[in-house]
Amino acid sequence: MPDRVRTLCPYCGVGCGLIAKAREGRLSEVEGDPIHPVNRGRVTGVTVDDLRQIAIETGISTEALAIALREAEEPGFAEYAQRIVTNARRLADTLQQRGARRLTEGTDNHLVMVDVTNSFGLTGRQAESALRSCKLTLNRNSLPFDPNGAWYTSGLRLGVPATTTLGMGADEMAEIADIVVSVLSDVSPATITNDDGTTKPSKARFELADATAERARKRVDDLLSAYRLYPQLTVDIEPTA
Repeated sequence: MPDRVRTLCPYCGVGCGLIAKAREGRLSEVEGDPIHPVNRGRVTGVTVDDLRQIAIETGISTEALAIALREAEEPGFAEYAQRIVTNARRLADTLQQRGARRLTEGTDNHLVMVDVTNSFGLTGRQAESALRSCKLTLNRNSLPFDPNGAWYTSGLRLGVPATTTLGMGADEMAEIADIVVSVLSDVSPATITNDDGTTKPSKARFELADATAERARKRVDDLLSAYRLYPQLTVDIEPTA
């Protein structure tokens, strides 16, 4: 596709490789279906065949691609994308200031990579599991020439599109970074015993003080109470016996 530019999609946060439009025009009806999302979105400069090819390459449905491209053409999308980058940079800077070593000097997109092995003496799997136990959802990620391999890893990958969509800004990014470092600073590898009776540090199991975990969960709950996922919904949960 020489007349297009391959780019990362800051909306979905997964680097889906959407093809940016570079020519004028509108889609015609898709095989006689006037209510297909491709047509409803009035996506310009992208053909149905383009969407099908991208869907084959990425595993993302043509409907999802059409909706993403339609939203990317909205006037407020550029501002939203800039907020994502701004938030990611604030997250990266605060992590660095609090002692978490970043993989790069900063970030130009929605992602921040942290070297938890050199920062906290942990594997990525331990750091991921510890933070997930504190209600922080993220993923371990291998680093270049990773000494812990691709399974245990030495890194963590943090993304900000979801929190940005909720309305969080720079102050909230600083709070999230502080929670992350506060938890990881108190995590240590668990000790496992081999069949011959010798011991060694685990690459998967970890130890974390209950008080530290409880403080982190409380801070996460406070953030999510202020930035609810579905503020328009009221859910009454009956207490269990």
